[in-house]
Amino acid sequence: MTFHRSLFISCLLAVATSGAVAVDMARSTEPDAEVHFAEVCDGRINLVPKFGLRPKCKALLDLDQAFLDLMDRDYDHDRRKASMAVSQRGWEHFRSGDIDTGMKRFNQAWLLDSTNAVAIWGMGAIQGRKEQWQSALMLFDEARGLIGGNLRFRVDHARLLAVAGIELKNDQLLNRAFAAFDSIHRDVPQDTANLQNWAMALYMTGRIEDAWSRLQEALRTPGAKMVSVELINEIEARRTIAK
Repeated sequence: MTFHRSLFISCLLAVATSGAVAVDMARSTEPDAEVHFAEVCDGRINLVPKFGLRPKCKALLDLDQAFLDLMDRDYDHDRRKASMAVSQRGWEHFRSGDIDTGMKRFNQAWLLDSTNAVAIWGMGAIQGRKEQWQSALMLFDEARGLIGGNLRFRVDHARLLAVAGIELKNDQLLNRAFAAFDSIHRDVPQDTANLQNWAMALYMTGRIEDAWSRLQEALRTPGAKMVSVELINEIEARRTIAK
């Protein structure tokens, strides 16, 4: 199987990023209080979800309060709105490949509003990118309980279940993934990302003809131009060999 596993793991269509809610950032500057954390405490606390749920030293708590005061000033004490704005910045860093800064922003968003599903989703997406499967799955499950039926979240969650199931050789996760792909397809038959992710999961589990069928569906959707040419060529080559 020459189709590189990292291409599957990296989420070709970046389905998660399109789900983040757009928020006007004009009133806020890039928050950077955390860059001083390493000077006064363990700076690595910023790079794990929810700051690792570790107790913070006074210096860190003081910096947290300074950040919260800044956000209160910029967003008229509307911390939910501030949290969404900061989480949107986290997704921007995620899309650019700067996942460390992305995690810092998602942590700041969570500090502002611990019920911000978009921030928790972002943390899970980063943990998935790092192949920290159990952590990613837990964060996605938490976000799922907060975000409801958001389509882009559902697509990304199904993809994570599939990747984790394949990497961990866990049939239960794979069964959940295929059920999720099917559920999304019934609701939104022409979602290109879901069909491509479904095809990749089928291919990676050896179901070549089923994968080809889903890929052909993806190629008939309005977003067909986003389908991976590498995946098309790989599955087509495997079908030729099998014949």
